[in-house]
Amino acid sequence: MLLLSPVMALLVKLFEELFPFPFPDDQVKQVKESAIRSLIIIFSVIIIGSVYVVIFPYFSKYLSTLGITVEQSSIYILFTVIVIWAVLHHKESLPSIGITKVNLIKSCILGLLLGIVFCVLNQFLSKTNQGIQILSVESLIMFLQFIFVGFGEEIIFRGYLQSRLVAWLGLGKGLLITAIIFSFFHLPNHLIMSGMNFQSSLINCLRLIPISLLFGYIMIKTKNIVSGSILHTVIDWAIQL
Repeated sequence: MLLLSPVMALLVKLFEELFPFPFPDDQVKQVKESAIRSLIIIFSVIIIGSVYVVIFPYFSKYLSTLGITVEQSSIYILFTVIVIWAVLHHKESLPSIGITKVNLIKSCILGLLLGIVFCVLNQFLSKTNQGIQILSVESLIMFLQFIFVGFGEEIIFRGYLQSRLVAWLGLGKGLLITAIIFSFFHLPNHLIMSGMNFQSSLINCLRLIPISLLFGYIMIKTKNIVSGSILHTVIDWAIQL
């Protein structure tokens, strides 16, 4: 992932030079207030997510006795709803979190291109054999589940949090703070769901920072969450194959 992130960023830069993205007007209003509010909401989401990770095995087991199956990725629907509600409740626009028609077609093409390139490079660099066939039903179900994760995390972190931190603190600080928060958002999952020790969990979180910066860079260039969301979905899916 450390090697792939710069390659993908270069592809984004080349694509932008060939097919420039028109920038919409800045949609973030009351910058400082909105940024601080986004931090509060994101940390609330992190707390909810941490509690959910703890109770999910028991919650899922209980529902399974009722014939109900709940995937862990379903929590991202709640997180996305919380963020969208906060945006609309405070009379901010959906384009301010990257949900917009601006650059939509180019963003879709870029996201698909990056996803294909990642899969090819990941397969080439991978030292392990794939455990799941790409065209299998299991693989398709997994991909659909990761759509919720990919789009949810991009709306929450890049669309909502990053756009406001960048508007308040500047590009460099906004990108870096978002990347760090996003990366350590996964710490409870590593510790509890994956059963890693603290040191391994910490290392895995730090390894997420470069790819998080890549997602942030894509959002800055496209002003649309679609490219990053598509790539995010493909990456989560591909590394599980």
